[in-house]
Amino acid sequence: LYLCRKVVRRIFPVLLPAAAYLYEGIVPLLDFLKKKGCVLGIITSKTMPQYTSSFLPFQISEYFQTVITADDTVRHKPDPEPMLAYMERTGVCPRQILYIGDSIYDMQCSAQAGVDSCLALWGCHCPDGILSTHRFEEPAGMMRWLE
Repeated sequence: LYLCRKVVRRIFPVLLPAAAYLYEGIVPLLDFLKKKGCVLGIITSKTMPQYTSSFLPFQISEYFQTVITADDTVRHKPDPEPMLAYMERTGVCPRQILYIGDSIYDMQCSAQAGVDSCLALWGCHCPDGILSTHRFEEPAGMMRWLE
């Protein structure tokens, strides 16, 4: 098991950037949210090195003020600890947050922390049975809803 983890940790950062991409409409959504005065953050199950190698190449990190990675918490999504860490770090309360995610773990994390959620169907592989406060087929649909 240790060897497997060690190999995966060495290979994962090399493979992930090639497989990762930005969904169409994400940058316009980020611009829209920024213009509306939204403060954006990230809660990821990736470690900081994984986050750095897979996210930073997209050059959109300037949109996000706070990043919570797997290194910041003992328990991870679907546990609410990452969301609670985000709230503690930023000083916001649950009613001030709309958590956008694309997995059941994202939605369970937000629900357990008392935070409204939005299931991003553009990145969700199997949305059936996933409970969320809101759900959108595409980033443009979220922009229309927020106008």
